[in-house]
Amino acid sequence: MDGSRIVRYFAPKEFSMAISITRPTVGASTDTWGTTLNTGLQALESTLNGTGTGKVRIEPDLTEGSWSINGTAVASTAAELNKLSIASVTAAELDLLNTAVSNTVVNSKAVIYGSAGEIASGAITATSSVTGTSFEIGDWKIYVSGTDLKFQYSSVDVFKLSTTGEVTAEGDITAFGSA
Repeated sequence: MDGSRIVRYFAPKEFSMAISITRPTVGASTDTWGTTLNTGLQALESTLNGTGTGKVRIEPDLTEGSWSINGTAVASTAAELNKLSIASVTAAELDLLNTAVSNTVVNSKAVIYGSAGEIASGAITATSSVTGTSFEIGDWKIYVSGTDLKFQYSSVDVFKLSTTGEVTAEGDITAFGSA
């Protein structure tokens, strides 16, 4: 140290450092006390700064699962904590993902698409419109073909509505009857 700076370190309660400095022995370290002190002080400075000659690890060793914050064990790895440090999400947003399951309805949780891009739903409510090129209910399918709207049952076209209002049915049409 050049004497132009003062290093102060205030340790929290129950904090210990695993630093050992060799001190000169009174009467036995003639001509070596300066080197001994300088080596020890260099190790201390390097450790506190995190780099340099003689650096040692400071205790407690923050190994996964071995430390806690206010009594709560921290089980995350350093890599997991580093991922969170760059994420810009709130606790409420993370809670939406907690217990959410791919392509499964979990009420009040985030929607996670299935592997083919599908979404499972108990009901769909739209305040504006729902868009797409087809819609399926059981064995029925309604889809767009060119400019026509077609209806299929069990993969067979049974009904078509054109943009000009023409209706085409594959079978007979019953005008009056009971459903």
